Amino acid sequence: IFYTIDYVPNRFESRILNRIYHLIDFICVSNCDATWNLSEKMLDQRKRVYGDSLIGEKQFTVPLGINFYRIQQNLGNIRKKSKLIYVGRLEKTFGVELVVQSFAKLVEDLPYLELIITGSGEEEKELRKMVHNYSLDSKVKFLGVIPDHKELELLLSECIIGFALYAPTKETYKQYTDVGKPKLYMACGLPVIITRIPPIAREIKRVEAGIVVDHDINSVVSAAKTILLNDKLYERYKENAILYANQFDWEYIFDKAFRNFKDIVFEKRILAQ
Repeated sequence: IFYTIDYVPNRFESRILNRIYHLIDFICVSNCDATWNLSEKMLDQRKRVYGDSLIGEKQFTVPLGINFYRIQQNLGNIRKKSKLIYVGRLEKTFGVELVVQSFAKLVEDLPYLELIITGSGEEEKELRKMVHNYSLDSKVKFLGVIPDHKELELLLSECIIGFALYAPTKETYKQYTDVGKPKLYMACGLPVIITRIPPIAREIKRVEAGIVVDHDINSVVSAAKTILLNDKLYERYKENAILYANQFDWEYIFDKAFRNFKDIVFEKRILAQ
């Protein structure tokens, strides 16, 4: 099984590197018994590039999962929560700069709010400088990488909104793949504020588990206020988020993936022999 976490037509700016990337991918897809794609969009891209004759029944969608049944959601009242959170790499394409900028404007009207940023990356120094320039040192906490996922899940359950503000850059692979951060937020009972870049954004909008925004400060601030100032809406988003995330427990995902592999690929190989 070739389990591929990302696939993008223009992976590198260099044409040579890009051709090597696609050659390796073609060799793997051609010679494996099955390819697991993180999203339907990845599967569609491969069909366009390689054609249905190569793809056949060897392609499966196997999304990123979460340890849903391990998570103990804190379903406390919204009035007792004041923490907003970002989890992930501290890089421009992940939109964490926009998180800080939006938070700076948000606390002008809602001064009780706090922002937690976890993770590390090349933008950390600039982000800390930005926070200091906004005079938000007491409001924003940088916790670094939290290696214990149980500890991270507990922290998330104490928060009220999770940010996933992926930047609309042409080189981002997020528009083709699946992303795990929004699912983790939802599993912990957090409504998600997300840009429309990854495919899951459409699902979050459809099931009303959060708000899809433009990559713009005013759009993000407006979405956050909509959730924070409407208890009933927050409760609906929270319940929908948990219900939607339920289907992404790792055990369920892998059970289904291996069952499909056995039914479609393995049994055909036995018959062919």
